[in-house]
Amino acid sequence: MSSHAPRMKRGSYHYMLCCPGSSKPPLEGRGQEKNITGHRLILKCAVAAMDRMTRSAVITIHTDSEYLAEGHGRLASWRENDWKKSNGQKIRNSDLWKLLEEKFKTHAVRFRVESMLPYTKSPPI
Repeated sequence: MSSHAPRMKRGSYHYMLCCPGSSKPPLEGRGQEKNITGHRLILKCAVAAMDRMTRSAVITIHTDSEYLAEGHGRLASWRENDWKKSNGQKIRNSDLWKLLEEKFKTHAVRFRVESMLPYTKSPPI
């Protein structure tokens, strides 16, 4: 799936939560959405994954989405600008960005942008 695609009739996502050094299997989740853009689908996936986090943690998010990784770095300035870009335009998907910002608050979050293919393998830790 391309995250730059226009509105999709149906999109699906998959996330995997892995804890290095743990003997427990990864927690996985999937979801489907109708009539959604690729960027919105990526944000919904991130929200769903963060909903599974029960304790504060250092988190590395492996993703192929520069939109997600770069957006994370802009959260503070967007909030300060009342969720508007420097040119005054409203931030798209601000409802989900606000939700993610809230979910990230108790964690140290970093991103690693890389190819997620093949999807059947877990990303390197």
